[in-house]
Amino acid sequence: MESDFPFDVDDEHFHRHELTEILTSGGQGVVCKTNDPELLVKLPLADAATRKMLTDPNEIERHKRKYLGLSLLPIPEDIPLALPAASLSDTAGYIMPLVGGMVEFGEQFFLKKAQAKAMYKEREIPNWLSKLFEQEDVINNGKGNYFSLEIIHYLKSGGLRRRLTALTKCASILARLHAHGFVYVDLSPGNVFISDSVEHSEVWMIDADNLRYEGTEGTNYFTPGYGAPEVVQEIGNASQLSDSYAFAVMVFILLSMTNPFDGIALERNDDDGDWADEDEWGSDSGGCNSELSADRKKEFGMLPFVDDINDSSNEAPNRGLPRQLVLTEQLKVCCQKTLGEGRTEPRKRTHMYLWATALAQAEDVTIACKGCGMTYYAHQTECPYCQSTLSSYVKMTAYSDQSKQAVVWEWAREVSEDKVLMVPQRLGLPFSLKNNAKTFIEIQKRKQQFVIKCLDESLTVHWATSSKNDGEFRRLAGDLVFTPEIGNDGLYLYIESANPRLIHLQLCGERA
Repeated sequence: MESDFPFDVDDEHFHRHELTEILTSGGQGVVCKTNDPELLVKLPLADAATRKMLTDPNEIERHKRKYLGLSLLPIPEDIPLALPAASLSDTAGYIMPLVGGMVEFGEQFFLKKAQAKAMYKEREIPNWLSKLFEQEDVINNGKGNYFSLEIIHYLKSGGLRRRLTALTKCASILARLHAHGFVYVDLSPGNVFISDSVEHSEVWMIDADNLRYEGTEGTNYFTPGYGAPEVVQEIGNASQLSDSYAFAVMVFILLSMTNPFDGIALERNDDDGDWADEDEWGSDSGGCNSELSADRKKEFGMLPFVDDINDSSNEAPNRGLPRQLVLTEQLKVCCQKTLGEGRTEPRKRTHMYLWATALAQAEDVTIACKGCGMTYYAHQTECPYCQSTLSSYVKMTAYSDQSKQAVVWEWAREVSEDKVLMVPQRLGLPFSLKNNAKTFIEIQKRKQQFVIKCLDESLTVHWATSSKNDGEFRRLAGDLVFTPEIGNDGLYLYIESANPRLIHLQLCGERA
């Protein structure tokens, strides 16, 4: 099919679309770019291996009925899910809208061999990683895994914070679909798209072909490596809990840079690490029967989770980034429930709403290192990567009442001159799948002062300091200016609502 590009297809509304290239492909079909950057075309295939298009009239008609039914499902229009906008008239397939300038998660977050090879040749290793690079090189006689290169790609693609942002948005989309009774069915990094610029993190999901109601019979499609054990073993149907399982695998891989089941119990003989060996590039040779058997065992969900607190038989202590650097305690719990106990007991898996909440909470306590640029959780005393001292950052802690007994949310961000800090609504109001990332407070540093402003006019906000006004709260109107001299006492904001919150603002790290 690729050699035939470009070619034209017509939709049912007599509009012609020029297909320019394949954007992504899978076992069920290919998604193609068109001459319109905000329109894609999905083409189901008769044979995935040869990419042969459907020609059987009965199959074409069956797909058209399927797409029509999908377009009629009561899915809220504001969910960023690319649904069929029109069927093709001359073959099976459909047109779907997608915001321009987006790439799949796999393209954005996974280091490709070609990229790694180029980085290896150019020795793109900064000083703070050079020791690790040298150690790998010595240990592997010049043919190391060069995990350093993967860390560089991790940084260049947005680091920990951007991955958490992307996963939070993906989890929110899935949770909203689940709340309306739907199952996505075939979740993988190839079906989730993100802005191709690291400065933006818009997230959309595509390939809604298999979307169906929970409990409805249907074909149990899955992407290898992301299928829940009961689905792969064909002993259960795709469900919201199998969606959660696939999502957990994606979370673990994107954050830790290792597979949740690639541990000591998995027998492998691969040379992915020999990036310096020219013969290893561009070839994916098959293995012996024992390797295939081990891979199938892994695919069937028969190997324990590498971080399973109840089973250490497949642990992987030296694989990927240290978990304490990328997973909060709540995320560890979510992974344990879904990939640990939930591997064999689906009902123990973490529901998507809780995934979205835990990921948002983790995203909100990350700060960027002024030295190496990596993002990490603000409870550290120094950068865990390059050991630079902590940047100056704003820390905000939300309590459920003025007694300050129960912390309901935390937020932290590094401070830089003339950079506007956008505080999400979820700090001051209960977590919302739809509006949780909406900005409701802005903080900006201007020379030796900070300016805080509430952007939500529907909220009544009061402020006070414990060192002035004897704790008396005053209505926040317009800009509130304060200086770093607020010290350890900090500043207090009180949000009036059905669920009022007291927010304590402090300046931490290096003082500007």
